[in-house]
Amino acid sequence: MHLPEFHSGRSSNDTTANLMSVSERPAHGGRLIAASRLYGIPVEQWLDLSTGVSPVSWPVPSLPEAVWRDLPQDDDRLVEQASLYYGCSSEQLLPVPGSQFAIEVLPQILAQYDQPQKVALPYWGYHEHYYHWLRAGHEPVIYHSSDELEQLVVEGKVAHAVVINPNNPSAEQLDKRSLLTLARLLSQRGGVLLADEAFMDATPERSLCGLGVEDWPQGLVVLRSVGKFFGLAGIRLGFVMAAEWIQALLCERLAPWAVSHPARWVGQQALADKAWQQSQRAFLADASTTHLQLLRQQLPQFKWVANGLFASGFGGREACASIYTALARQGVLVRELSPMSLGSGLYESGLPGLECPGSVPEEFSGGIRVGLPSPANQERLLTALQAISHGLVSVSDTTAGSNGKEAKSKKLRELT
Repeated sequence: MHLPEFHSGRSSNDTTANLMSVSERPAHGGRLIAASRLYGIPVEQWLDLSTGVSPVSWPVPSLPEAVWRDLPQDDDRLVEQASLYYGCSSEQLLPVPGSQFAIEVLPQILAQYDQPQKVALPYWGYHEHYYHWLRAGHEPVIYHSSDELEQLVVEGKVAHAVVINPNNPSAEQLDKRSLLTLARLLSQRGGVLLADEAFMDATPERSLCGLGVEDWPQGLVVLRSVGKFFGLAGIRLGFVMAAEWIQALLCERLAPWAVSHPARWVGQQALADKAWQQSQRAFLADASTTHLQLLRQQLPQFKWVANGLFASGFGGREACASIYTALARQGVLVRELSPMSLGSGLYESGLPGLECPGSVPEEFSGGIRVGLPSPANQERLLTALQAISHGLVSVSDTTAGSNGKEAKSKKLRELT
């Protein structure tokens, strides 16, 4: 399903982003302590649906004492097991302390390796991408659809491109054959296609990881995360699939023992557990369908789309802020969304809706992302949503207290 495309009557060249401020790091979900202080609800009483991490985790057994005592070894069986799981050669794999490492470092490397260039980034997406490409000196060019991305690459208007597949938060999945074509075009010009596949585990057949070494474009970089699908965000383990030259540059930035021994041990076991993986995919398919239906029924004013681990509803910014607040007052933390370039202190002058106020329809100017609840918490989410639809809880910040408290509420929404 495609989200509405936003047009200002300009060409793609005119949607180039201009830096106004990079003083603030992008914010993330999971800030339960801050929410607890603001709303006066103890941390342990919150339902956290703000992160997009699976509510069902791979069951971690007791770790051997040696895993805690000994330094990790690079030549353990982690890479071998990961190559079997992802369907690629071990030569293409680099374990990293979370895919976030590559998101931060790759733009820096490319700026130093060559020079800062224009990079295509999606209108909706994980804000860390935008922040780090911009911070490294590159010039973001925002695309609103796969057709716009293709046009930017084919016409040589960008040197690099970022795709989030499936997209977080829009849930859109792009065709891997089309992405491979774009990767080859960029590679021929010395550019890079960065494919963030952090949410791909539920649909592995759509991943770019299965390419062999000989077919792998020199500029293709694929990121995978163990945290989301396996419910193991705390171990901070991810993988980079890339050509040898990119791996070598990334390795120069990795500290010794960058991936901890417990992370390597747990990751190896989880990646080998095929029975659990099949069960998890079946659970996510069923649970996400139910989750999407629930949200569409209770909040029909939003346009809802879903990935196996979350559902996102798009609507007006004020309406999204109101729903966020109404859920928070009931101890349910979700994520308020803004377009890639409008969050976390980052602004652009070329996008519709800023220089041309009103060109972005208000009904699609914001969003809410609601993570998949565990089976035990589905009823609680339903109750909270029904309280909103029946008018039993206020959806306005004006009853939150003083102006200072209202400001804190707004800041918390930005931080999650």
